[in-house]
Amino acid sequence: MKVPLPHRDPLARQVAKTRAVLWTSALVVLGAVSARWWPMGDSATSIDPEAKTSDAMPSSGEADLPTKQPHLNLAAFDRAMWLMPVAPEVPKTASEKPAPPPPPLTLQLLGLVNEGGTTKAILYDSAADRVRVVAVGDALGDRTIERIDAHGVAIRDGVGLRTLALKGGAGGGP
Repeated sequence: MKVPLPHRDPLARQVAKTRAVLWTSALVVLGAVSARWWPMGDSATSIDPEAKTSDAMPSSGEADLPTKQPHLNLAAFDRAMWLMPVAPEVPKTASEKPAPPPPPLTLQLLGLVNEGGTTKAILYDSAADRVRVVAVGDALGDRTIERIDAHGVAIRDGVGLRTLALKGGAGGGP
């Protein structure tokens, strides 16, 4: 006579597999935890504060310092490694700075005069509140008159060459 094979329930098989995975995981975790607390290396390198004796005192007077170093150097964790250092500031050179604007001229060209074949300019200095008659080559403080013609007066100073023109053009009209 043939005996029918018992029918295996798929739900019972899944429960058995899940229990096996859970027990295996629990054993792996228990093994990892016990390995963490298991002493590593020989016991002579560990620091034992009670192991200090007066017989092994160094002659240099450093009696409180241990003779062996621990396996883990905790000073390595004192520095924040994720911070970026500040970029060094680039020094600015003189060529990068813009030149300051030249001081304004306090002179006004009032007119041009021809005296004995020489053209002269009549200038009003508002800083000194004075009218001056100048020719080419004359000095007004640190400024020098370089050219006088029908277009105006060219004055050289520390900034460069500046030109004063008559108001209304060379004819002197309105």
